[in-house]
Amino acid sequence: PSGPLLADRPAALVDIADPSIVWSAGGFGDCLVQVPDSPELQVIDCSEPHDLQRFAEGELDAAAFPPDAPRDADAVKFAVNEACDAAFPSFVGSSVAETQLQRPTTIPSDATWATGDRAYRCYVGVAGKRLVGDARTSGW
Repeated sequence: PSGPLLADRPAALVDIADPSIVWSAGGFGDCLVQVPDSPELQVIDCSEPHDLQRFAEGELDAAAFPPDAPRDADAVKFAVNEACDAAFPSFVGSSVAETQLQRPTTIPSDATWATGDRAYRCYVGVAGKRLVGDARTSGW
């Protein structure tokens, strides 16, 4: 299967996994790039080199994670990973295990959990590289 091309990531940027980077920009299918001197990722056209592409988002099940429950980070990560793994094939066209793409996620932090945040987001990307092209239905 053909898929996005890989481009080198500028060395001057901090690692995309740095906790100071804000991943909340954009929506389903949007491609995101880190730009110098900005803590927030920016939405760009997928034909341009980008760090991540959002392929799913949702809210954790309220019955499993009620508003008054303490945050169990392992249970939250497990639930989000299951949801993202389930959504991945319909977006990319293959399973996570069959692709060269990685699947980073966002989960509610301790601070946002206490305010009722149960949102998560699922992305595709390749560590240390930028994608050029849309990962949607690429099978890559």
